[in-house]
Amino acid sequence: MIGRIGKQMIGEGAPSCAVVGAALLVLGAGSHVAAARPAQRAQPTKAALPAVVPVSAPARAPAGASAWSEEIYRLGREALAKASFETAVRLFRILESEPAWEGNASYAFNRAQASRYAGKIGEAVYWFGRYLALDAAASDAKSVAEQIAKLVPAAPKDVRATALERARLEYARLVEDAELARALDEAPRVGLEVRFTRIAASGAETPSTAFLFPARVVFWAAPEADGAESGWQAWITPTVPVAAPEDLNAPALLFLPPGRPFRVALGADLVSKPTLLRAPAPRYFPADPALEAWRIEVVATLLKTGPPLLVAARGNGGSGSAGGLMADVHSGPADGLVALGRKRRDVPREATPIAFGPRLARPDAKTFPKQLVVVLDLPGKDGDLERWGTPIGQLDIVNRFGRMSAGPRGEPRLHVRDAADGPFLIPLSS
Repeated sequence: MIGRIGKQMIGEGAPSCAVVGAALLVLGAGSHVAAARPAQRAQPTKAALPAVVPVSAPARAPAGASAWSEEIYRLGREALAKASFETAVRLFRILESEPAWEGNASYAFNRAQASRYAGKIGEAVYWFGRYLALDAAASDAKSVAEQIAKLVPAAPKDVRATALERARLEYARLVEDAELARALDEAPRVGLEVRFTRIAASGAETPSTAFLFPARVVFWAAPEADGAESGWQAWITPTVPVAAPEDLNAPALLFLPPGRPFRVALGADLVSKPTLLRAPAPRYFPADPALEAWRIEVVATLLKTGPPLLVAARGNGGSGSAGGLMADVHSGPADGLVALGRKRRDVPREATPIAFGPRLARPDAKTFPKQLVVVLDLPGKDGDLERWGTPIGQLDIVNRFGRMSAGPRGEPRLHVRDAADGPFLIPLSS
């Protein structure tokens, strides 16, 4: 039956029909092989199978669904009812990228059931969670939640693997937006030093090893006033899942997802202070009380190998005490303090990469006493580079997302451009 439909769809000539038709031919071939060699396929016991696979939401196809997708959904439900669970999973997977089925509770429930009885516990947990998110008032919501609570401890490694794969897929889908992908590509690179720490009931912390992960800085908040302690606040997003190693015996869902920024305070030399984060349960996965006993400590270091951090004068000449002026610098990148000279020049209006810093100005400097100074290399009259410094509050970051705004439920959004309807990222917290 599946193979016949596949041949018909290939014959229709439309690209989407041809692709799905080919997929159905493969599924059809697989079902014939399974029928010819039943002894080679492990069959669940009758006690493990549902007498009738329940469908909690109407079986109607969602609005906008194409005829071929309705047929695939019907075949998937038939395979599910006949206990051909692997075939049902493969058929339902074909519909996953179809917008019409994305928000369909019936599809999510049946996909979960097929995955559950095919032994794909992580996928079952994810799709049951998605079903509850789509239909929180479902009559079987309590029993489904109870089922999820039994599945997670039964297969933690499978749940972890599925959660990490879903995080990667969501990030890949996020950066399909060309504007968002370009902005992330132009954002400065960050090295994340991460420790996963378990906090005992006594308050003592378990020593842990640091691991390195790649990330990007997507948003900066400049200090409102100049001073020794007023550095930049930066929103940083990992570009891969930041996951605890398996040998740590951490909860299955302990990781930071890519594409979800969090805030750190940058100190001297653009290295952040240690920041403690709590890992929320990934979307559509159940809340795990065990996560409360764990913290994720991150230290972010701006990498000089990636796109440079670009700065320019803030507003109309800046708001610092020197009125938008810079002083020449007589110290090098490895020096602890910045030694300032007497020469002056205006803060640059154009985007300019930083050379090193911010660093504290020399305590006895009369120009910027005890202030954080950003140091820039700028071309002089003869074309040679000259080193200049100005208080951190004089400058704005140029290569960052355009703005921050609040979403429908008050959650922060970081926008690529100043318009509120542009591509955006939703941070982990405010």
